[in-house]
Amino acid sequence: MNKRWEPSKRKMRFIWISAIVFIVLFILYFALRREKITVDVAEVKKGDVEYTITATTKGTIQADNAVVITPMVAGEVSRILVDIGDRVSRGDLLMMFDRKEAESQYYLALANLKNARVQLEKAEAAGIIRDAVSDADYEKAKAAFEKAEGDWKKFLELHTSGIISDQQLEQAKLEYRVAKTAYEAALAGLKQKEVAEQEIKAARALVEQMEAAFETAKINLDRTEIKAPFDGVIGERFAQLGQKVNPNTPLFTLVGGDVYVRASFDEVDVANIRPGQKVRIRMDSFPDEDFKGEVHEISPIVSMDKLESRTSIVKIRFLNNNERIRHGMSADAEILVDSKKDILFIPTDSIMIKKGQQYVYVLEKNKVVKREIEAGISNWDRTEITRGIKLGEKVITSLDVENLQEGARVKIK
Repeated sequence: MNKRWEPSKRKMRFIWISAIVFIVLFILYFALRREKITVDVAEVKKGDVEYTITATTKGTIQADNAVVITPMVAGEVSRILVDIGDRVSRGDLLMMFDRKEAESQYYLALANLKNARVQLEKAEAAGIIRDAVSDADYEKAKAAFEKAEGDWKKFLELHTSGIISDQQLEQAKLEYRVAKTAYEAALAGLKQKEVAEQEIKAARALVEQMEAAFETAKINLDRTEIKAPFDGVIGERFAQLGQKVNPNTPLFTLVGGDVYVRASFDEVDVANIRPGQKVRIRMDSFPDEDFKGEVHEISPIVSMDKLESRTSIVKIRFLNNNERIRHGMSADAEILVDSKKDILFIPTDSIMIKKGQQYVYVLEKNKVVKREIEAGISNWDRTEITRGIKLGEKVITSLDVENLQEGARVKIK
């Protein structure tokens, strides 16, 4: 009975083994036939690497002087002498308002001032005459009155004693009365002098008031002319001929002086930034050009905006001014902190970071190998490698390729 079943068992074992071999061969066949991933690679080289710090966001090109020109008085635009793009110098006339009312106020104030000055001259002349006459008359009258008063008292005593006659006493009395009258007249003159001084003071106050009114009228007349506050270029013109404008209505935008980049840098990097450091500036407006700059000022304040990382503003001057660079353009700024020559480096965009560890994908026998590395100084383009890869090895730079992982079979684009 057992011998009868042995051939069947051997047959089943053979079938199972054949099936397993077929499945393995099937998997190997399709694994070998799987299409390789196409990647970009870069060779590990030696060269110069710069340590740079980049702004957290795009910076803005600004001018030393950039203002919106507004009037200080209301008026109607009667003349426009400049337009967008015109270069102007400080004091150049840009625009005029209708001046009829302002001129009328000016000439009225001028006439009132002249009249007040004439009245002051008259009051001062009258005061001088009164001063010259009254002072002399008063001193003379006072001396005469004091002498006559003394004589009268003395003669009165002598008459009481019977030493002088009635006629002599009457003469002394008459002289006393005449001196008293003259003295009282001189005293009245002094009071007139005080009145004259008050009139002069009032005339002077009126002159001062008219001078102030004249200056106000002159200023308002001058303000009907809009002039350039500094050398620059007209960036925008807002007002139109015949337009009625109010104080603080925008008329022009004027931009002048040298341009610079205003950019934000992370507080962690600010400690390594110093005035005078060289800067590489790139602009979307000129994608094929690099511009040279220099750190000019570093803000002592760190922004505490909770919506952003904490940053400081750095002001970067262009080393060579270029008329193509305009106020308001955007710019990327890269500050050169340090540089090394003839060192091992790879493209910065080939490096990945996971849990604080840096690594790259290296190509070995057409397969992807994950390799931990240590990096040194770096910039947008290059990063120094101090450990992990060797000169001549190839690192994968196209990290966004689908199914790219360790062990994947790849081919170079």
